[in-house]
Amino acid sequence: MIRTGSRDAGLNLNFGAIWLYADTKPIDSPIVIKDNVALDSTYQGISIQGTQAMHQVSLKNIVIDGAGTTGTEVASSVSGEANIDNVIIRNARLGDVANNASGQFNLNESNEGFASTNVQPTDPTDPTPTPRPSHGGSGGPLADGSDKVKVDDSKLTTAAANGQKRIVIETDANKSSSSVEMNLGALVKAAKDAPDAVVVIRHGHAAYELPVDIRRWIGDAATADMDLNTAVVKVVIEKPEAASIEQLQSSASGSGMKIIGEPVRFGLWLQSGDKSQEVNRFGSTFVTRTLTVDQILDNRTTTALVYDPASGEFRYVPALFSTDNGKTVVTVKSTTNSIYVLAAASLSFPDLAGHWAQADIEWLASKQIVNGKSERAFSPGDMVTRAEFAALLVRAMGLTPGRETPVEFRDVAASDWYAASVKTAAEFKLIQGFEDHTFRPQQTVTREEMAVMIARAMKIAAASGKQQSEQDLSRYQDASLISSWAQESFVEAVQGGVIQGQSADRLAPQAPANRAESAVIVLRALQSMNLFDK
Repeated sequence: MIRTGSRDAGLNLNFGAIWLYADTKPIDSPIVIKDNVALDSTYQGISIQGTQAMHQVSLKNIVIDGAGTTGTEVASSVSGEANIDNVIIRNARLGDVANNASGQFNLNESNEGFASTNVQPTDPTDPTPTPRPSHGGSGGPLADGSDKVKVDDSKLTTAAANGQKRIVIETDANKSSSSVEMNLGALVKAAKDAPDAVVVIRHGHAAYELPVDIRRWIGDAATADMDLNTAVVKVVIEKPEAASIEQLQSSASGSGMKIIGEPVRFGLWLQSGDKSQEVNRFGSTFVTRTLTVDQILDNRTTTALVYDPASGEFRYVPALFSTDNGKTVVTVKSTTNSIYVLAAASLSFPDLAGHWAQADIEWLASKQIVNGKSERAFSPGDMVTRAEFAALLVRAMGLTPGRETPVEFRDVAASDWYAASVKTAAEFKLIQGFEDHTFRPQQTVTREEMAVMIARAMKIAAASGKQQSEQDLSRYQDASLISSWAQESFVEAVQGGVIQGQSADRLAPQAPANRAESAVIVLRALQSMNLFDK
């Protein structure tokens, strides 16, 4: 196969020379793809995509020589696993392997597994395995200018025993990337003495804060079969390759945004013996990263984003902005690893002129959290459906689906635009649905329903208001109209300043919510959770 792969405009996806796509139904039959050579693929060499589970798939004796993006790429929406045996990847522009569904999709390596190299082959059709290199942030080998650091076990355990909460590891900022390795057993031991401590890995203008209690936030199952004495946790901080940056900047420009500073790729691997497992998702744990820029940025028009090279799309992630000595420090709080970037955009809508929520809505729009009904209209008075509010809350918190199987709603089809957001909201327990196993996505959301979702979100971020009794709402004449299942949540939302009365003595818990109201409530919730500037 020469120069194969294409882009599907309808699905808005890039497809590789070899692609597996589980869409309307799961794949659960023996499938073996072997003895193939793909030269100079337009996009990925191998792409694994879809919204359904995929099992019993094997890739064997395959050569990917030249790929416009990644050698092998797994979309974040697919689950299951694929078996890899002697898959050789050479000269992929954005890296050898990118598993964007790590934790819910496994690339199980057997025998030669991924046998990748960046060396130009003398015979591209020869699938003879080559020595496996040390893998960097994109799954491929680190750049020659990498600073490779192996942390002494005693540095971790002694610091934790002394009650140190931040264990700092500095790498050589003059190198293009850094790779920091820590013994898993040392981290587990340190977590017993200081479970809330973090290892801060600094490389130039970027830093990554790794909780020492790593098994708690990636799940015990991920490390269950590992020998703690030999297993290694590896953190990589690197600048994406020039081709990736070029693609990123083009995508940003097409979306009306300007990239600020340099994009950074953060990666985390668990390694035990000859097995290596990339970890991209951390459940409901917001892991901290910082990006420092040598200029003062406007926090109302600058946002932190995750970039997905497979789709060419950006996703908002929560971040706080602070200034120090002419620099801006951006503290990103996210539940995933990927390519992180800062971008500037300023959005406004003519139909918001003079509106009470104009400043807040345009702040959220510039952050890529809310969208208008069109380029010139936000339509602040339009009502919001349950699906729309769930999607807004998921997007505002930067949440993505993980390894858990959520509740299935019989009135939410996989083809619905909100299906992925509802799935994510259910997984993070922001929503539960009704007794008849429906979600009623098109039903207008009420103020008390919003209060419940917001209160659940605040629990994820461990940021609830002070405990209060129901009498705290006694000054509102309609407090008795709050449904019993929403009482506690409404108290928390009012106490935290997230939801206010529609008048001095009226909460209107059963009233429908409009777009302006829902946007402002989400903004206040993010601020209450310390995920957004005040």
